[in-house]
Amino acid sequence: LQKGTSRSLSNNLIGQLSGVIGSQRSGEPGYDGASFFIRGISTFNGNNNPLILVDGVERSLDNIDPAEIESFSILKDAAASAVYGVRGANGVILITTKKGEKGSRPRVTYDGNVSISTKTKSIDVMGADEYRNFVTDRFGAESSAVKLLGKENTDWQKEIFRTAVGTDHNITVSGGLNNMPYRVSVGYTNQNGILKTSKFERYTGSVNLAPSFFEDHLNINFNAKGMISNNRFADTGAIGAAIAFDPTQPVMNGNSKYGGYFAWENAGEFISIATKNPVAMLQQKKEEANSKNLVGNIQVDYKFHFLPELRANLNLGMDMATGTQDIYYPKESPLGYVDNGKTGYETIDKYNHLLDFYLQYAKDFNEKHHFDIMAGYSWQHFHRSTENAYNNLNGDNPTSYIFKTESYLISFFGRVNYSFMNRYLITATLRND
Repeated sequence: LQKGTSRSLSNNLIGQLSGVIGSQRSGEPGYDGASFFIRGISTFNGNNNPLILVDGVERSLDNIDPAEIESFSILKDAAASAVYGVRGANGVILITTKKGEKGSRPRVTYDGNVSISTKTKSIDVMGADEYRNFVTDRFGAESSAVKLLGKENTDWQKEIFRTAVGTDHNITVSGGLNNMPYRVSVGYTNQNGILKTSKFERYTGSVNLAPSFFEDHLNINFNAKGMISNNRFADTGAIGAAIAFDPTQPVMNGNSKYGGYFAWENAGEFISIATKNPVAMLQQKKEEANSKNLVGNIQVDYKFHFLPELRANLNLGMDMATGTQDIYYPKESPLGYVDNGKTGYETIDKYNHLLDFYLQYAKDFNEKHHFDIMAGYSWQHFHRSTENAYNNLNGDNPTSYIFKTESYLISFFGRVNYSFMNRYLITATLRND
């Protein structure tokens, strides 16, 4: 995963694991929204996404830097579903991030790369001369259709696509102070998209501390990860427009009504149902998003002094995110000429709080018999609020929306394992959500 060319974990996973089918749903830079099916589809109408746990905290794959991953496990069987409840029915992805090493000397690591992205093919469409000949042959040299043709030779697909360059940098300091392993890292990603104006920028930072006390009877693991990302979204409708637009017309003709860009008119009036100028769609529309994300957890594991076979584990975690997406296009743009432009924003705030606690007793009675029993409790709180407001540049037709939702998940679970001669296994699991 860490040697993959993409800094997107979900993209690096596609095609790498037996029984896991993934597809990338968008080519936008910074977009990690791949869909995964683990050993088949569980439901036709519902959500097929697996449950993803990073250091015990539920997260998506979108905000995980592959360089931070220590181990990666994928589960999908009856036992996993029973332990993690109905949300584990589509499979469970367990990710553990890297930590420092006890007693090791400080070590500084730098990881960087430069990537180049380009499209491999173009849609085969008529060139300008071929299109002029086609219209002339079809409608006649004196027809009104021929009079509408321009004198340019424009390859609209070349006008909207580019060779994109991306860079990624990560610096890590790790080591161990006596019984205090530590790891601190910072990262920066800058990725341009092959569709002009699209861009993704991300700053990341993480801290891990893993002290141990009382001759390793008490182990504490603290993780905190932060991320700031900035996106510039391109209007993907320009791709279809570039395939359909007249290749005999210029990108710009100096018409001030449309910001200097060529646009289809009839008797001086904008034709709203005509194909829009794809370059104008990209350059005159500005849609940006800024988000901040903080994920952290502290896990305490205690092995009882008076009964070493018994241990207690407590995990407290949170996942907090806030983001704002702004949109603006002027009255002179292909979209704005119809609705007098647009400006507005949408803000989303969400958080997830977690408390997990379990007791586990494990004992080998002799070389043949191994027995362990576990019982636990889990509490999660999910909250999400959305607010947006939009209006045109005349101040007319304002729209706004405010919505908040929250839910709780409270669970009790238990499991009994018995093995005989490390050959015959019996597992019984119970969970109530």
